[in-house]
Amino acid sequence: MTQDVVALTRRMPDSLSVLAGLLAGGPDLRVGTTGEGAVVQLCDDEGRPLVSVEVPLLIQVPGEAVRLLGAEAAPEGDGPWWWVEARAAAGVDRAEELAGAFAARLTLLLGGRVWPADAPGTTGAARPSTSRASRPCPPPPPRSPPSTCSPTRRPSSSRTARSSP
Repeated sequence: MTQDVVALTRRMPDSLSVLAGLLAGGPDLRVGTTGEGAVVQLCDDEGRPLVSVEVPLLIQVPGEAVRLLGAEAAPEGDGPWWWVEARAAAGVDRAEELAGAFAARLTLLLGGRVWPADAPGTTGAARPSTSRASRPCPPPPPRSPPSTCSPTRRPSSSRTARSSP
């Protein structure tokens, strides 16, 4: 049985926000698609699916999120909301945490809530976990000091300018 984690976002997820959510799992994962591109999957090095993310759905009916998830999961305001579902593979280490980290990163970027709020990989409603699955990237290496060389001069032209009389 899979573990579902839902991100309800205020803004429509675009490809960059989904990519940022997928990268919340760390750089050691692979990305694939299935279902004619309708499902994006995070996979391990051996190609086993860990998390499957479905196409975002627009929820326009007032109260629909409350009806589906319960009053405690409802985001503030009337909506509309984007429903993004991440399914963690059953019995696979880190899968639930990766699904939660994906949903948390998405709601952090786009506003909204994660359901369930206490899903592994999240802290609170929309903060990425500090666990291995969503550890921030290391800082970039220091830049080399700027060059102290003076600007180069252009070589003078082989033609000489005429001097005025």
